[in-house]
Amino acid sequence: MEKAKEIELLKSLKSDSYLVDEFGTETIDTMCENIKNDIPVMLGTPYMKAMEDKKAALNKKVAKLESDIEALAADYQNQKREFAEQVLVAHHKGNLDAVIEQEFDYAFIIKTKRANGIALSDEEIDWMVNKL
Repeated sequence: MEKAKEIELLKSLKSDSYLVDEFGTETIDTMCENIKNDIPVMLGTPYMKAMEDKKAALNKKVAKLESDIEALAADYQNQKREFAEQVLVAHHKGNLDAVIEQEFDYAFIIKTKRANGIALSDEEIDWMVNKL
């Protein structure tokens, strides 16, 4: 299609069309100039600027989320290290059960013990009976 025909068609769409609803008359004018000057049709249009602004905003959100994820991962590693330290010290002192009970609820402890064939304590059995 010839440039003049493209420009004519675009200008005819400036009044009451879906194209003008989406892009606006200013963008269509810029598109016509771009066709006339043999440059990419959307270059320098307000629509393209709006898309670039949206892209920048999304990239900023992604960077923030990545930063948040890194912070959460670091926090998780610290908590895991602290818990491992508590477990090792408690194991050495012979009070590992107390540390486990402090960190996890009875339901989790009982389910884990049952899944691994570990006998339940009288206290854990009493807890289950009280839940009936």
